Amino acid sequence: MTKKIKLLFFTPYAGYTGSEMMLWYLLSRIDKTKFEVKLIAGKKGDLLSEFPNTVDVDYLRTNTSLLYRIVNKILKKLNFTGLDERRILKLHTQFTPDFWYINTMAMYPIVDLAIKHQIKYFVHFHELLSQYASIGSKELQQTVTNAFCTVGCAEDVCANLKTLGSKRIQKQYECVDFSKIKTDPDKKLILREKHGIKITDFLIVMSGQRIERKGFDIFVETAIRLKNSAYHFVWLGASKNSGYEFFLERAIKEHGLKNITLLAPEHQDYYNYFNLADLFFLTSREDPFPLVMLEAAFLGKPILAFNSGGSKEFVIPTIGKVMKEISASVIDKEIEWMIQEIAKNTFVEENIQEHAKQYDAINQVRLFQNWLSELTKN
Repeated sequence: MTKKIKLLFFTPYAGYTGSEMMLWYLLSRIDKTKFEVKLIAGKKGDLLSEFPNTVDVDYLRTNTSLLYRIVNKILKKLNFTGLDERRILKLHTQFTPDFWYINTMAMYPIVDLAIKHQIKYFVHFHELLSQYASIGSKELQQTVTNAFCTVGCAEDVCANLKTLGSKRIQKQYECVDFSKIKTDPDKKLILREKHGIKITDFLIVMSGQRIERKGFDIFVETAIRLKNSAYHFVWLGASKNSGYEFFLERAIKEHGLKNITLLAPEHQDYYNYFNLADLFFLTSREDPFPLVMLEAAFLGKPILAFNSGGSKEFVIPTIGKVMKEISASVIDKEIEWMIQEIAKNTFVEENIQEHAKQYDAINQVRLFQNWLSELTKN
């Protein structure tokens, strides 16, 4: 009987972010006859309860009291291992993994621990250049150069890993478990009426955090320019309560916009809102391989995107268009063109959905398992 490969996975929040949803899809479907997996999250996020019983999950932030923090700080000052480090090493000893798999470059303390204890690790990059600013130069260098393997979620990410000096790079596209996407067609009219959206309005939808990298300002500015057209703009995503958002919300009020709706839908209704879209407008300035792009395609929505990362690998002429530049004149012209092409039925729903299927978790997990088995067999 072939020995199982044991992998200890690390993720920061166990929340509904793209990289953590991706991990959930992979681990929920990984072949348990070939792999034994355990997950440690930095926090007790809501996603932990979603994992099947076949995946052993744990988390670190069991105690955030003042006493805990003081004891932890004293231990570190005395050059003793901190409480979190002790907990991780205890779980490591109990599980005895062959490798650690760190699901984002943002977990440098885990990388540092792996280096310190000479543990082989993978690190999965879901990030491009702007997000490198969140980590120090030394930390980024050590994360990459000491990794057994770096994993990039798109071609641009892998190219960056080469520049950073990675000695072994593996591409693993993001994926979505499409079996989990359920919509209720009867809710289309109900949700439009709930938010005062005319049945005749053409709906342009984007989903993501309301941040600059995701182009929230571009979305609002486009709605301002096209406020006299029969288009309605819907942004799906929770507020970050930032000054950036505050300014844009003030701009919406200043211009008296009736053609834009900002929503943070309940988890169970998210795809019903997404399904309202006539056009998915991916406004990200930078986005490695966004899951929302895959979700839009699975729902059969034509996609208009910027050349922001993985969009140029995914969006082919039969499902939408990638704009070469971010400018008001180009955006407005391309939206008009897309609407005309949609009216001519250029983008066939079934063709868009078929294109999305190669990024279904079923297919991507198979590829994930294949290269993991190959790299770790020795």
